[in-house]
Amino acid sequence: MGFFSAIGSAFRSAARTVGKTIEKAGDFFGISGVSNFGRNIQDAFSEKISSESSYKKQSANIHSTERLSDILADYQEGYLQQANTVERACINEVDFYFSQLVELLEEMPGAMERRASFRNMKSAGTRISRTLEGVVKNHMAKRMSIDDSECLAILKMDAGNRKRQAMSRFSDKIIQEALDNIVKKVKEAMIGQTDEIKSYMENIMEEEEKKVSSLKTQYDMVLENNILEAEKIEAACLNPMVALGIMETVDRLLI
Repeated sequence: MGFFSAIGSAFRSAARTVGKTIEKAGDFFGISGVSNFGRNIQDAFSEKISSESSYKKQSANIHSTERLSDILADYQEGYLQQANTVERACINEVDFYFSQLVELLEEMPGAMERRASFRNMKSAGTRISRTLEGVVKNHMAKRMSIDDSECLAILKMDAGNRKRQAMSRFSDKIIQEALDNIVKKVKEAMIGQTDEIKSYMENIMEEEEKKVSSLKTQYDMVLENNILEAEKIEAACLNPMVALGIMETVDRLLI
């Protein structure tokens, strides 16, 4: 039982250790942070926004709103492929981590005797990794929008260099936020997968403990029955001896 408990603790510790090593998005994704995340797209976008006149959402006409919405949508589309690449890299990393734990689990005694619960545990682990889908894309789409107050404040600025610089900084900010979000999600996914395995092993431990308890009860019953049987046998042997002893005593008295 101690072996299962120790393995479960080791798995959880491993997940937290891996999570702590992912301190910088750039290190994890193999990119140099925000600086290489679509810099050309950012520069072109910021330049385009800087040429737009002040936009006030409450009083803007439908044509201005549509034009700005299209510009923001083009920005999101430009990052789509890179966002997909980042998300896929994260999912692959988490899946690989989980597969390593599952392989270790498969080598444990009795683990594969419970096929149904084993499949359920693996399925849950896969579902957890899929929670990373859309983390980067959705955050960028939400923030780079006329519905975002910070973005809208920049769009209200007059055309010019200040507006371009403000939009460039904002673009850097939301990219960093998106990368930080997925790093956090990677940590949570790894810990979640480890918890699934830990729960699976705890169930095995409970089943084994019940088996041991049942065997102990059976053993005690057998032991008790054996004692009773031994007493019966002993009594059966003693009775003739007692009778014989009495007969011998009577014989001596009659002589």
